[in-house]
Amino acid sequence: MSGRSPDNSPPPPGGTPQRSRSTSRSNFSRETTPKVRSRSRSHSTLRQSVVGPTKTFVTKTVNKVITRLTEGRRCLEFMSKAKRSDMTIDEDLAAARTLLHEMKQSQQRLDTLEAVVINKLNTPEMNRFAEKPIS
Repeated sequence: MSGRSPDNSPPPPGGTPQRSRSTSRSNFSRETTPKVRSRSRSHSTLRQSVVGPTKTFVTKTVNKVITRLTEGRRCLEFMSKAKRSDMTIDEDLAAARTLLHEMKQSQQRLDTLEAVVINKLNTPEMNRFAEKPIS
């Protein structure tokens, strides 16, 4: 005999050693305790589900408005300085009409932006964390 106990015997050829399973109290307590979300995890979830999309929406809307405002100023400057023939004036007026329509859409979005943000931020998750700062 090699002096090994039956629990510490080498594995059979081609087999894997068997490990003894621990039934420690720590494993038992982990399974029975209720799962509580950590505060940082719930803040990040709140940031991903509510704050992030709202911030993206506001940023995109404001960037579109700034772009269209810049285009409108360029168009007005170009039309005031240039002396054009009747053919090009018609094309310029059509482009200005399209730009004006886009600017009106942007104005409507800006007018309703406050209501949209309030609506998106008025969720149960935000109401739960209304008193707590989100950093």
